[in-house]
Amino acid sequence: MSHLNKTRNGQTFRDIDAWEALKKRDLEYAINLLVSGEWTIYGVIKDGWSSLDARVGGERCHETALLALILRRLVIKYLRDSKLLEEFKALVIEYRANHAQDKLWTKVFKVQDVYVDNSNRYSQIMESIINTIGPDWTMFIGSARTLASFSVLSTMECGLSVYYRRLGDVLVATSKGQRAAGMGEYHDAEYPLRTSFTDASFKLIDKLSAKTLPERDSEKPFGPEPLAYKTLPEQAREVFHFSKANKIIPGHNDCPIIVGSFSASMQILVRLCWLYKIPITLCMPRLRYEKTVGDLESLATYKLTSAPVRTYVAAQKAGGSFKMVDSIKEGIEDEPCWKLGGYSMYHESQLGSLLSSGNDDEYNKTLDQAEVGHLMSLFGFVHPEYPLQTENGGADLVALRRSICGEIAQSAELTLEGINSGWGLKEDGGVNNMSLRSLASACNKITSQYNLQDTVLAYQRHIDKKRASYRMQCKPIPFTFDHIDISTPRHEKAKWTGILKKHLYTTEPMYANLFVVGRTVYSMRDQTEADRLMILVNNDNQKLNTLLERHPEHSVFLTQNHQKKVDEFRKKEIGKKKARSKVTEKRSS
Repeated sequence: MSHLNKTRNGQTFRDIDAWEALKKRDLEYAINLLVSGEWTIYGVIKDGWSSLDARVGGERCHETALLALILRRLVIKYLRDSKLLEEFKALVIEYRANHAQDKLWTKVFKVQDVYVDNSNRYSQIMESIINTIGPDWTMFIGSARTLASFSVLSTMECGLSVYYRRLGDVLVATSKGQRAAGMGEYHDAEYPLRTSFTDASFKLIDKLSAKTLPERDSEKPFGPEPLAYKTLPEQAREVFHFSKANKIIPGHNDCPIIVGSFSASMQILVRLCWLYKIPITLCMPRLRYEKTVGDLESLATYKLTSAPVRTYVAAQKAGGSFKMVDSIKEGIEDEPCWKLGGYSMYHESQLGSLLSSGNDDEYNKTLDQAEVGHLMSLFGFVHPEYPLQTENGGADLVALRRSICGEIAQSAELTLEGINSGWGLKEDGGVNNMSLRSLASACNKITSQYNLQDTVLAYQRHIDKKRASYRMQCKPIPFTFDHIDISTPRHEKAKWTGILKKHLYTTEPMYANLFVVGRTVYSMRDQTEADRLMILVNNDNQKLNTLLERHPEHSVFLTQNHQKKVDEFRKKEIGKKKARSKVTEKRSS
């Protein structure tokens, strides 16, 4: 086929063979990353752990991150057992040197735009890895890398994520078969890739779930209908398998996102994390909000007051749990972890203790004692089971749990913190005999008691069906997780130390009304102005200057790129004023 760039209505689409070459390169990048870690050039990360953070609208970031970390274990074990690990690492160094000038996907339209001349030995070992892990793992990790490049996660001044957005359509030429079926000359290839990716993810969790069972029966089949089971791992596995549903994307009905029960998925993944000895890094920044009684929520202000970062490793105590460790002493400071990115929100005068305390010292001491496995388990039930637009609302999980778990013989007694909860992550005689249904009931009580039903950091408002500014939460939130991905203890400690220092050394607060500038979300007091900037203003310089005109001290929160834009804009304005002044002087003389 022709390799000339083609355009229609001003949009450019890429050839099929260029698209296939791009996906192949992404698979290579992903496996290189799993084996050799992040790729930096002159101190700048060219390919890091965030490049596996596929955002597809399924609200399943926890699944993607842990599956990638499990695959990392499997690939490294295969290479080590085959005595290929050091050789492949050397080949990755060579590969990366040759690929330093690789083009981004936005610049790839012809197969010649993708560098494919790898060494024969690299290709041989890569092929052996692919054959060993199989098609589902291959689809998963390659697609994760490809899909992650199509969107960005926007974060606000305190480092928390607010929303993700696509960078643009991913237009690819259609095949003869697709055109014969009535499709046009090109299509958006991201949506069918989302379906393939989420389908592979679901299958992998389904299969791996057998490893959490007492007998570790990896081949244990599912029946045509859900069966009753006695242990929590068996029940979670059965619920997840029969909770499969489709999230329908408007305009792309034939490309659904495959999802399952969020709570059952979390039960399985926490146990897999423990079994595969994958470390966890917990980040729990604290936001103190100020709002006078009777004031509108849009007038609330916020301050980042602490940002604890904790690292955990698997332990045998309490029937299987995680223990908090010093990542440096443990030698895992640069180890990729299952990073739980969360936050806590509080009012200084609020009543409460432990994780409900309005005192940072008490909160952080309690966090040190809390069982991270319990916090994740609880979050699994707090989070919506299915995303919006899931077909028929998803499975009837209440009925499904009842059929699998039976009646609740004894209600579970849990606290918010889960300190000394007495149950663990493995079957150990009669120690861990809680049922999934009783756990769900206990977690629902805690959710109601602490008003955890709605812990999303910010919601987007709409005015006349137009997307307006975001509004921050304004209520006590003991803890929640807003995004789960892969990171290292060293990176998270440095990141949150820097962010916290910036907030502690200024009296400037954050505000309740959020608007977007590029990949960053900023806040201001005036809701009407924030709406205007979101709806009517597309120029970043105008947005930034409007922000600083109203809140001059907010410059402390600007990113380096945005500060540079502001400085350049001001220089130009000063130059224009000087030029006008000279013209005026000449006229007056």
